[in-house]
Order: sequence, then structure tokens, then C-alpha cells
Amino acid sequence: MLRTFLFALSVSLSLAMAIVLPSNAAESLGEVVEAMATRGVKVKTEQLAAVRGHVISEPDSAFKLGVRKLKSKKTSTAERAVWVWVLGLTGRTDAVGHLINQVTPEAPAILRANVDNALGEIGGDEAGEFLYREYIGANSDAYKNHLLVLMSRASYEPAISKSTELLKLDQYKSQYKAVYFYGTMGEASVPFLINKLDHWSPSVRKNAALMLGQWFLAQEATKPIISRYAKEEDHSVRGKLLDALERTMVDLRALEQFMKKVEKEEKDGLVRRFARESIKYVPRMREAIKLRYGERRPDQKSFKKAYDDLYNSKGARGSFRALGLTSDFQDESALALLRARILRRGTPESVYDAQKINRIILINRLIKSEGLG
Repeated sequence: MLRTFLFALSVSLSLAMAIVLPSNAAESLGEVVEAMATRGVKVKTEQLAAVRGHVISEPDSAFKLGVRKLKSKKTSTAERAVWVWVLGLTGRTDAVGHLINQVTPEAPAILRANVDNALGEIGGDEAGEFLYREYIGANSDAYKNHLLVLMSRASYEPAISKSTELLKLDQYKSQYKAVYFYGTMGEASVPFLINKLDHWSPSVRKNAALMLGQWFLAQEATKPIISRYAKEEDHSVRGKLLDALERTMVDLRALEQFMKKVEKEEKDGLVRRFARESIKYVPRMREAIKLRYGERRPDQKSFKKAYDDLYNSKGARGSFRALGLTSDFQDESALALLRARILRRGTPESVYDAQKINRIILINRLIKSEGLG
């Protein structure tokens, strides 16, 4: 609900990300990779960190060595599986061809999976097209969904048309796969999600409303949501549609009037209760907005500093509070890009951090709507 969404302003979560540079100069990147390949699934955290350290400290050398190892017939399959990961860490688009070349008919599943993950990390059209072909040929629904998330990381928009199955998943049990996919894909997902408000499946309609409201704050979805509510028969979907409206309808007077109409006409008790509670919290929302307006000090120079810190670390480092206090309504597009960037981390913490961005966007909208800024 918007009231919970809005009044959680004081809650914060810090996520430390430590990269361990190699402590022993004699422990070369090749030696670490060879040691990892012999351990299989029992790879040590220190080894993973050491590889990242090598890539960060000497990216060109790591890239050249990785390409050379993948071209060598002497490199074992286990080592190849690690080297493709190394090339993915470099983020270089000229690694894509070398990675794709590793996927042969006899390539084992672990090698193919590591290639797919590396391509998702690097991104770009060539990587996205390959992942799309992998998706078409995949037999497992679980891996198809994983490939969709990788295509979103690669910003491959044609994948959106194949993503309906993600909306059938329980978002918590599926570990936020739909959130990662649509949230990382960004605003290009919104027309697709609006269209899914009329899908035959209640789960799809419910999750489409969830994404449009809770994750995109999509104002263009307000009328379609109201239209869907008028004909929706499933009470759980009606409740989710109202929840979405709390985030897409920024005119609090209009929201209050709509909820009063729902309270009067709605037959389902739980949905009617939702509307009643929404009406009750509108005055408290106004007070919270006035309080935040008094705290804000919009300043583009300070905003850019806070923004760059968060963007460069994908939200793992930096001050969300400083970002919010220095931002203004005109910063919404930049904040939406930052939200997608944060979700590329693909962790539960990134989901939480993305909601911090949405709170900033919504507060800025409401401040403007209430005539305060």
C-alpha cells in the first residue's frame, strides 16, 4: 500500500561490497583459475574475489589471457567454464564472439550456462540475439525464465514479447524474477504490462498491476487500471488494482474520491476495507509530503554527486537520503534509469534499494501535485 510505501522513509539498509585484490603476486590469474577448475562446485569465496581483483586491476591482461585460453585446445572444459566467467567480468563487447564460439553441440551444460551468464553481464544486441536463440531452444521452463532475466540485463527488448510466463509466477517464491526482468528492461515494458491487464489469467492480471504500480509508478496505466477494475471479477485482482492506483494516481483528491466510490459500491469486504484504509491515510500522506518538502534542498550539483555514487556502484554504495533531499521532479527520468541499474545487481537487497528510488520519485510527484514545488 502507498501508506506503507510512503512512510518507510526512515528505513535504510547498507550493503557492503568488498573486492579482494590478490594478496600474493605469485598467484597469477591463470593459477587461480586452474585451482578453481579443480574444485568444481566447491570454489572458495576467496578465489572468486581474487579473480575479480585481477580483472579490476589488470582488465586488458585478463581479457587477452582469457581469449588465449579459450582458443587453446589444451584448455580443459572445467577451465573454459571459469574463463568465460572471467571474460564476462571484463564487460567488453569484443568478448561476445569468443564466448559464443564456446557453445558447440558437445559443450556441457555448465559451460553453456556460464556463457549465457557472461553474455547477460556484457549485454548488447549480439549477446541478446544469442540468448534469445538459447531461449527458443531451451526445454526447461526454469531455464527459460532465467534466460529472460539475462536478456533483460542485456537490454534485449524483443524478449518482452516472450515474458508472459513470468507474470504467472508467485513473485516471492520465484525470487523476484519478474521484478528483475521488467525492472531492468525499464520503461519499454510498460505498454506490454498494460496490455496484460486484460489477460485471461488472474495471476497475470494481478502481477501486471503489481509491476505497473509498485515498480513503475506508471501514470499512463491509471486509466487502464480503472477500466480494468470496473469489469474485474476476481476480488484479489481488484485489490491489487487499487493498490496500483495508490502509486499511479498522484492527485490525492482524485484518489480520495475514487476510493470513496469504491467503499460505497464494492461488494467484497476485503477490497472495501482497503479503500476505507486508503481514504483514512490520505491526510497522513499530505502531512508526510509537507514534512519532506520542508527538508528538501534541490540542488543539481549535489544531486549529481549522490546520483553518480549510486549509479557507479549499482546502488551498493552511496546515500539514498542525499539523493532524495537534493532531487526534484525534473530528475524523474534519471531516477528511473538508476532504478533499472540497481536491479541489475539481481539480489534481494537490490529489490529493496530500487524501492528507495521509487519513494523518491513518488514523493517528488506528490510535492508537485500538492502545489508545494
